[in-house]
Amino acid sequence: MKNKQKYEYEIREIDAMAYDEDGWTWNTSYNVGKISTSGDPGRAMMRMLNKKGVVCKRGACYINYDGSIYELRRRGTHEPYYAAIPMF
Repeated sequence: MKNKQKYEYEIREIDAMAYDEDGWTWNTSYNVGKISTSGDPGRAMMRMLNKKGVVCKRGACYINYDGSIYELRRRGTHEPYYAAIPMF
């Protein structure tokens, strides 16, 4: 059995501002912890947030991946709440 490589991610709470047609821009973010996973980082982030008491109502949020950062966003407005940022 081959061991999968684990990757570390910093989990940050996001404070963002909405712009009319341009979407959301991060104002600031706060470190809430870190995770290490060899699987799906979005799923690992949700597990960690659930342990900290952050609960997302079924169907109210989704995970967005832009090629480097995983964001937990609100459906409808697409407001980012949390992000998993890779640590190199």
